[in-house]
Amino acid sequence: MLNRFYISLLCLLGGATFAQTAQAQNTCKQEELSNSPEIGEWRRASDTLKELVGVSIEAECVNGAAIYKARAFTKCAPRDCKWGWVEGQRTLTNKLVFYFPGFFKSQKLTVSSMHDRVHVSVHAINANSSGRDQYYDVILQRE
Repeated sequence: MLNRFYISLLCLLGGATFAQTAQAQNTCKQEELSNSPEIGEWRRASDTLKELVGVSIEAECVNGAAIYKARAFTKCAPRDCKWGWVEGQRTLTNKLVFYFPGFFKSQKLTVSSMHDRVHVSVHAINANSSGRDQYYDVILQRE
């Protein structure tokens, strides 16, 4: 009986140690996130009306998980329109994806790093079936 108790105790402690090791490997570190190449303020060199002209990207660690946030800007008159802040995810191909919901159309941004620039693929999804979805690519430079 005592032998079974020790075996159960060892299994319990070994499982807890394994779980802590796995959790420690998955926790994010704020200093690693701040070195992420996509983090910062990005602007387009030439502004085109009603197209993406800038993106602000931030990251933070929350409960051991990396949380990415973005805010996009479109060229409007007389000043730029702000899309608001949304959370995004890093894909397996190391790109950041942000989805901005909207009433008439939603926008999906896919951001990939190119050293001192970022490549942003924009997919504008129309809410009604009568309009076509719009796709375009933008190169942004660090502000």
